[in-house]
Amino acid sequence: EQLSVQEAQMKFDLDARKERLAELEDKLAEQSGGDAEGAAARKVSEAEEQIVTLRDEFSRREDSERAEAAVHNVRIEGLRGVVGALAALGVIDRCEGIDASAVQAAVSSAARGLLSSVLFASDDALQEFDNLPQEAKKQSRIPRLYSSESMPPAPKAAPKIGKVPGFLAFASEVVKVHERVPREHQSAARQMLDRTTRSLMLFETFSEANAYFKAMSAAGKSCPGRLVGLDRPGDLLDTDGGRNVQLSEDARSLPRLGIIAFSASERGDALRAKIEAAEGGAATARREEDEVRQVRADRDHEREEVAGREQSLATLQDELLALT
Repeated sequence: EQLSVQEAQMKFDLDARKERLAELEDKLAEQSGGDAEGAAARKVSEAEEQIVTLRDEFSRREDSERAEAAVHNVRIEGLRGVVGALAALGVIDRCEGIDASAVQAAVSSAARGLLSSVLFASDDALQEFDNLPQEAKKQSRIPRLYSSESMPPAPKAAPKIGKVPGFLAFASEVVKVHERVPREHQSAARQMLDRTTRSLMLFETFSEANAYFKAMSAAGKSCPGRLVGLDRPGDLLDTDGGRNVQLSEDARSLPRLGIIAFSASERGDALRAKIEAAEGGAATARREEDEVRQVRADRDHEREEVAGREQSLATLQDELLALT
């Protein structure tokens, strides 16, 4: 009788083990058509390859798209209370789909000497400059002065432009305040940059800029700014229809904004986000791979347990048969 009770308990336990084993087998079968471990390993491999590819691209672009310094011809060394020349207060961002070098040339052609304007930290600092001998002021080559304490109201934001073929952005939208500008003078620097770049409309090509001008003229409307195609950055179309053509050899002598390093740019941020997303995907794939391995290990363990209990039950049943 005791053996019969033991047999019943063993059968119950064996059935429970078989049920658990069936659940694990089904779980493995559901995962990627039965090749769960292989599929998980492939996902990890693909994610890691993507990370390597993206990191290589980041390194390559970091090397090839380095920061470019601003250029101006003012002599402000030794002057007290100078925040900086306008060319050095801003920097051109590297934005997707927009050639930063072409923007640099277009802004130089549009702004010309304005990029040599100088921002002083205070009215007192500007007054101190005014009190210098005429020869000293002449040697500084400063054509235009601003005081951070006496800036007029900020210019209106660039108007919203609907879908226009070839239109990329207003130049002010791709020009940032340089990180070296002290916090207390960033607002003044932003205003100076906006006044210089807010009304410059960037198009992919000059023909698209010209087509927009003609369409606005035909509708009896004025363009909200000067127009330039980045394929001809020295060829600016004014709102009155006149064109200012800057020869390429002359453009190199103009003051110009610097260009931000790729790693600190909008494109750098976007690629960095892709890398972080790929790293997150790889981490998820590794967790899934670990889970599959654990399910497989549990399944293998249950198989061993079932086989052992089947053997034990068979042995017990032989004993019962021998007693009858």
